[in-house]
Amino acid sequence: MWFGRRINAGELVLTRVSKSYGALYSRKEVIKDCSFAVERRKLTVMIGPSGCGKSTLVRLLAGFEKPDSGTIDLDGKSLTGPSRERLVLFQESALFPWMTTYDNIMYGPRARGEVTQETLETRGISSR
Repeated sequence: MWFGRRINAGELVLTRVSKSYGALYSRKEVIKDCSFAVERRKLTVMIGPSGCGKSTLVRLLAGFEKPDSGTIDLDGKSLTGPSRERLVLFQESALFPWMTTYDNIMYGPRARGEVTQETLETRGISSR
């Protein structure tokens, strides 16, 4: 649970997804005709050498980028962009170094106005 909302893992299905970068004359195909499914409540890991398209695939799954072709569906609905329903944990540090761990974790919910004093008190946390 995250602030009273139950987290439900969904089924993710990629069908014939392709993604390229660059101008026509120097276009680089990064992902070609990629299809797979991630079953509901299954831990899934991507591994591969540098430059094989892992980060591009994550950006597509997060909705930060759109595929050139193919479809990406979550629970039968097409992904059309970023959503609070999906979370990306970046490999590189994306923390505010002057904040505590707690303050870094709470930054997003606070910025969206999703944290109330009542919510914090019911979990034994004081506001800061």
